[in-house]
Amino acid sequence: MSVYANLAAVIEDRLFPSVDVRLREGCHLCTDDREAFAFVTTAYPFLERLYERYGYDLVRAEAGYVYLKPNAAVRQAKLSAASMLVGQALAALLLDPAIFALDRRVYRARLIDTLQQVVGEERLLKTLKVTKKSRNATIEAQNLRREVDAALRTLEQLGFVRLLDEAIELRTPLYRFVEAVKGAGNERAAMDDLLAGEVGGTEHDEPELEDESE
Repeated sequence: MSVYANLAAVIEDRLFPSVDVRLREGCHLCTDDREAFAFVTTAYPFLERLYERYGYDLVRAEAGYVYLKPNAAVRQAKLSAASMLVGQALAALLLDPAIFALDRRVYRARLIDTLQQVVGEERLLKTLKVTKKSRNATIEAQNLRREVDAALRTLEQLGFVRLLDEAIELRTPLYRFVEAVKGAGNERAAMDDLLAGEVGGTEHDEPELEDESE
């Protein structure tokens, strides 16, 4: 039973203003957010009806995170191709059991290595809009790192990751990228195939998310 008697009580809670702004900006909240996630979970029946009035569904994913999804009547924003690719690579890494032994953290160098190996250098540079410089590999690597960092900042704003200097903390909402291969016998292998462009896309390949970089 909810501890709130009505919607007015929910809105009066000190957590409502900040949680409301984060959700409407496209942020995904999970158990790592503690107070905010507990607030949404407790007040869910009232918040669900509130956002429905404005054309949004308050989604509670089985993996343990919440986010707002616009319905068909509301304009849907999508991630850039670069942010989508980096998000999918991070989701693939999250499916690696070894990552949990490292507190769900990976280093940026590991992410870039994964992108280069699985996606392929040519497609990776094209997607991230990095001009290939055959005579200057150092500048090319710096430009690639810059574009990956920009994508990571967008994903952090949306609640998919937390950036810790060179380390990246992978958050539960990254499982949203796995929806594209949900039901596959080996989801990690399926994600690698998706990254490599070896499987067809689905309606989940481009989540309707706010991307402030565009």
